[in-house]
Amino acid sequence: MTKTFRVTLYNSNHKIIMSERGERHARTVRPGEKFTIDLQSNPSTGYRWHLLYFDKSILKLITPEFAPKPTNQIGTAGIQQFNFEATKEGTTNIRLGYKRSWETETMKSNEFFVNVI
Repeated sequence: MTKTFRVTLYNSNHKIIMSERGERHARTVRPGEKFTIDLQSNPSTGYRWHLLYFDKSILKLITPEFAPKPTNQIGTAGIQQFNFEATKEGTTNIRLGYKRSWETETMKSNEFFVNVI
C-alpha cells in the first residue's frame, strides 16, 4: 500500500512542503518553529488518524484538525492535520495510526522523526 505524507514546515518568512511515499520521514526544526503533518483521511468510514506517540517535553500539539475536500458530496475524504510547535531541543518521533476509535489494531501507520536544534 502506498502512503502519502505531506509535511508543511513554517518558519519566519516561508513554508516548506515535503511529500514522500512509504518512507520514514525526518525533519530538523528550531525551538519555536511550527509544523503541520497533513494526512489523507476519510472519517465518514469510521477511520481517522490517531496520535500514538510523541515526546511532549520536546513538541507541543497545537491543534488536530480535519479539512474536507471542497465538494457537496457526503462522505468525502479530506486532509487530517496535526499542528505542532517545537518547544525545546531534542529528538523525538511522532507515531500515527489510522484506525477506528473502537479498534485496537491500526489499519496503517506512519512515523515521523523530528530533530529540534
